[in-house]
Amino acid sequence: MFMVSIGTFDWKSLRDLRKLPFADTFVMIVTVIIVVWTSDLSKGVLAGVVISALVYGWKSARIKAVSDVQNGVKTYRVTGPLFFATASYFYDLFEFQDDPEHVVIDFTHVHVWDHSAVVGISKVAARYESFGKHVKIAGLNLESETLVNRVGI
Repeated sequence: MFMVSIGTFDWKSLRDLRKLPFADTFVMIVTVIIVVWTSDLSKGVLAGVVISALVYGWKSARIKAVSDVQNGVKTYRVTGPLFFATASYFYDLFEFQDDPEHVVIDFTHVHVWDHSAVVGISKVAARYESFGKHVKIAGLNLESETLVNRVGI
């Protein structure tokens, strides 16, 4: 097994470690350390997969909003995935007290992935309502709309 590992290892990758993204380098090093430490390839691979998934989730956790006001209505055009990792950032995108009485949140470029995202939308709507403002949710795709309707805002 040891000889197979030596034969299949990409030795050129050691030279390229400085050129690779930090996350990729980190995953490779942790995987190798765990395999050597435990003498169990499956544990190393599992750790690499878990760390890669966490890195992907972290990189995907970017959500933005651009706003404009027309005819007394402020429209937030939100972009990015809305899921458990971005729900708290989503809440921070809004200026609840300073916004006009009518607010539209445009989800045309957003996909709502999970229950946490729906709770985030619900919190934003409730916060606006606590200030006596009206919120309209627009542009949800069919799958997102189904989830929002199933869970309820």
